[in-house]
Amino acid sequence: MSCARHNGEGCDRSPAGEAGLRMDAPDRFHADLLNGLHALAQPLSVLRAASEAMTLLGKQGIDQGRYVAEFCAQAERACELFTSVQNLVATTLTEAGRARFDLWELLAPVIDDQRVLLESSGVGLAVANQAQWVPICGDAQRTARALAAVMKMAGAVASRGDVIELHASRDPGFLQLCFQNTRRHGKKMSSTDRLTLSLAAASITSQNGTYAFAEDPFCFSLALPLDDHGSGEYRTATCADRTH
Repeated sequence: MSCARHNGEGCDRSPAGEAGLRMDAPDRFHADLLNGLHALAQPLSVLRAASEAMTLLGKQGIDQGRYVAEFCAQAERACELFTSVQNLVATTLTEAGRARFDLWELLAPVIDDQRVLLESSGVGLAVANQAQWVPICGDAQRTARALAAVMKMAGAVASRGDVIELHASRDPGFLQLCFQNTRRHGKKMSSTDRLTLSLAAASITSQNGTYAFAEDPFCFSLALPLDDHGSGEYRTATCADRTH
């Protein structure tokens, strides 16, 4: 199973070859931030138009229910986007934690929550190779944020009847996860989807992890360092010997 690098090249899902746009870190951050602000501007524009419409309709005695519902929905979307931008800035500017944690225990409740949302849209979620999951070294909060973001993004570009597959594998010093939807859709990611991608990528790379991404068919793979108490043949990268 493979997916393309974020820059369009081939990818064998090996953490040795980190994907990502070919930019220096400051340029990457500024580009991600600009995209996030662009995404945030969209619901704010709708909010402005809805508020103006409600003002005019109120004077004419017309039912404002539809516009109120749209106003509330876009306000919620704007809040979520603003939180994503905040998290992106915080992830980029602050140091990640470094502790041992069980990735499966962290991800299981995230999977349960996302499965309910996906199934409501007719999209399935399948998890394989659970036996491959071993303790890793990193920042549990950032990892949970990244995994939730990836599944949210996978669901956003999926269609009814699709199945998002999650595979786990181990490479020397790393535990690797791959989220994949094998169906091609021809869809383009929105600025909101790209903000979600940027947040997931920043959350992973900030803790010495790597990622690779292909847009269509969807594939996002990530690799995080194993804990130094993992099985012997996978102890080449540990909390003690990896630096920020």
